[in-house]
Amino acid sequence: MKKKILGIALATMTFIALPSVADNTSKAGEAKTDTTCCQMPQKQVQRFNPYEGLNLTESQQAQLKQLDEKRKAERTEKMKQAKEERKAARDKAKSARHDLKAAKKAKLDEIKAILSTEQYVQYLENLVLNSTNKVSASMHGKHVIKGKKMHGKRAGVDGKAMRGKKSSAAPGKPRADRK
Repeated sequence: MKKKILGIALATMTFIALPSVADNTSKAGEAKTDTTCCQMPQKQVQRFNPYEGLNLTESQQAQLKQLDEKRKAERTEKMKQAKEERKAARDKAKSARHDLKAAKKAKLDEIKAILSTEQYVQYLENLVLNSTNKVSASMHGKHVIKGKKMHGKRAGVDGKAMRGKKSSAAPGKPRADRK
């Protein structure tokens, strides 16, 4: 019964909507023009004018225009200063990274001078194999436990993925694995 009523309602809506979609003429009998997104007329954005309706004199208008130009110049100057400060901060960070890299290379050169060739190779292997990834999981938006990417899964108390399991804590109480 519900299917019949739903089918009748759907058919009625189709027959009512179909002629209005197929109508391609305006009320005056002229054909409507098809417009695409590129042919749509651009709307004129009307800016808010706080001085509208104040009946300002010419000297007041000139003073206000001069004030607006002065404020615009100040904003432009502040934007340039902020841009220069950001560039200086980027350059400073880049030089700091370069300095750290140079210090690390100098340390490796000193270690190389102390160790024999075999010892240095073993040292480098130990350094690579035993180093931990210092990038935290929160920076990449992924959960990482014991070096495994969890791919969005929540971690359980034992360090394994919960795979859709609910938390074992009672509602309103913190779980034991959280600090």
